[in-house]
Amino acid sequence: MKKNTLESKIIIDGPPILMPFVDGKYWMSLNSITWKAEDSDREVTIPPNFVTDFASVPFLFRGMVPRWGKHGRAAIIHDYLYWEQNLKIKEADNVLTEILKECKKRKEADIILEEVMTEYNVSFINRKIIYFAVRRFGCWAWYSNKRAKRSGKVRVFSKDQLPNETETFKEFEERLREPKNTKKHLEVNDNIFRSHNLKTPILFAHRGGDLEVPESTNRAFSHALNDAKADVLEIDVQLTKDAKIVVWHGPKLDRVYIEGQSIHPKKRRRKRYIYEHDWSELDGKAWVADPDTSSLEDVLKDKEGRELLLLSKFLNSFPEVPLNIELKESFKKNLGGHNGLSDNIAKFIEILDAGKHKRDIIVASVSHSIIEEFRNQSNERYVTNLSWWEYLKLYFTKPNLRNRVLETVYHKFISSEILINRVRRLGGSTYVFLTKFGPFPSIDINPKKHELKIMQILDRGVDGIMTGSPKKVLTIIETWKNRRCSDL
Repeated sequence: MKKNTLESKIIIDGPPILMPFVDGKYWMSLNSITWKAEDSDREVTIPPNFVTDFASVPFLFRGMVPRWGKHGRAAIIHDYLYWEQNLKIKEADNVLTEILKECKKRKEADIILEEVMTEYNVSFINRKIIYFAVRRFGCWAWYSNKRAKRSGKVRVFSKDQLPNETETFKEFEERLREPKNTKKHLEVNDNIFRSHNLKTPILFAHRGGDLEVPESTNRAFSHALNDAKADVLEIDVQLTKDAKIVVWHGPKLDRVYIEGQSIHPKKRRRKRYIYEHDWSELDGKAWVADPDTSSLEDVLKDKEGRELLLLSKFLNSFPEVPLNIELKESFKKNLGGHNGLSDNIAKFIEILDAGKHKRDIIVASVSHSIIEEFRNQSNERYVTNLSWWEYLKLYFTKPNLRNRVLETVYHKFISSEILINRVRRLGGSTYVFLTKFGPFPSIDINPKKHELKIMQILDRGVDGIMTGSPKKVLTIIETWKNRRCSDL
């Protein structure tokens, strides 16, 4: 019978203590664990406060082998070896032997895993399954850890760095990150909002805050400026049947109660789009419902501040507020005797010039033809957004972006830190939407849930954020400033 040498092989300083993170995947080992080989001088010591996910079992084997079991302590040791990657081995002479060196170091870690499992009486089948899995697929974890260490991440923390009971491991890492000198994020944005002395990151209230209040209304814009302390109002404009320019995203009016129509949008058999109505049918007769309301019935009880607005009236009601105005597809239609896009843009510029006052205005559109027509007719007097075609050309050319902004989605592959810095160097600014856009879901319906992601977006150096929840996102921006900019 084989002699039980458990005490000589595993030494634990005090009773083993593991503290879980709320994600259920990562745990912090609060005690030092030392493994000694019986037949050699090999020894592995895991310091206190090492974060482990136990056995990183490949997907195909999870039905047979759980992350934790008799092999649990062996998994912690193996996880530590894969993280530290400092097992002794001869110096390599060239690149090839360096690669072989990595393979040997990983194999040694896998062999130690099997030896410790044997000592803890892990069944022969489970031992072989786990060993086979780490030998065949462990390279992904090995090199992933290598990249993580190069980027400055750590898995061993000091005794005063402990997670609280509500944190995931990612949130714990974020909290412990060293504050960065982010002066570039707080400098005066001379590129675009030159008249307002705004400091980045700029907060845009999307439609006045369409996730918090009735969108595109006096109530929404007052909320954005007074309650959410937004820096810029973001609005959309559409045309009615008689070519009046109205502040509305649309083009559907499903969330608008119109006098004389059913309070149930699905029962409306005609005139569901704003360009099917003359302004006389909507002026003082159309009120916007609250967000997340399935019925328009509540609108009848509280109509004040919910009316649809003409662009001219909006500009006069908020004369000094910086704006971001998006032109929608209805500008291409032949409405009210206008000859399509050219006439509609000319009318828009006339209203814009009359209501500009002393403020900066960005004019944007997802349509390249609309934005080009506006630039031509306005003689580049206003800042405009980059079209998708111009966005793609940024990767190959160096255009002058003095009068341009990049308005795009929040995903790091679309608005990377490299691209943001490039736009800034060329004279422009980058503003990202937290709202739903194409295949990218909204992350501002519940901003608190996505607080870490929003802070990572701010870390990339964006000049501004557009959100339908400006009041809630403001809190996150203030928290980010306190964490990252405490040295300014």
